[in-house]
Amino acid sequence: MVDTSVEVICGIDYLKVGKALKVDDIPTKFLKMANTVLAPFLSVVFNKCMVKGVYPNSLKVAQVNPIHKKGDKSACTNYRPISLLSQFNKIFERILHHRFYSYLEDFELLTEHQFGFRPNSSASLAVESVYSDLLHNYDSGSFTCSLFIDLSKAFDTVNHNILIKKLH
Repeated sequence: MVDTSVEVICGIDYLKVGKALKVDDIPTKFLKMANTVLAPFLSVVFNKCMVKGVYPNSLKVAQVNPIHKKGDKSACTNYRPISLLSQFNKIFERILHHRFYSYLEDFELLTEHQFGFRPNSSASLAVESVYSDLLHNYDSGSFTCSLFIDLSKAFDTVNHNILIKKLH
């Protein structure tokens, strides 16, 4: 549960002014100005959601905008969807992320080889780790096998009809 409004205020503070908003959303600037007034009310709502294990349908709605990746602009496959979520969704998501990640860290459930989406970690550290392992194995006479997968177009392989059914 969100014990105090502090987490909500931190969630509001984390929002970036100037980021794209949904057409019907509240500007970030206003949320930041009213954070201490809104926090107790949002805290009650978010607590109820967590206790009941329900993510409100209104927070699941996104405005999806196509963004051109590269190539021919007339080909649909050269666009990727960008979802604009509500500010309240971002605040709640931030609180959930912080709690979940803290849990994983507190109980040491993440391996040291998990490089993606972690603070103080990067793709270059992952490459450095692989390189170090390769050198170590070479020096010790061991064989090494590696598999590298390019996920740059992974979303393009998703069956969107199935995805939409799962999201409803």
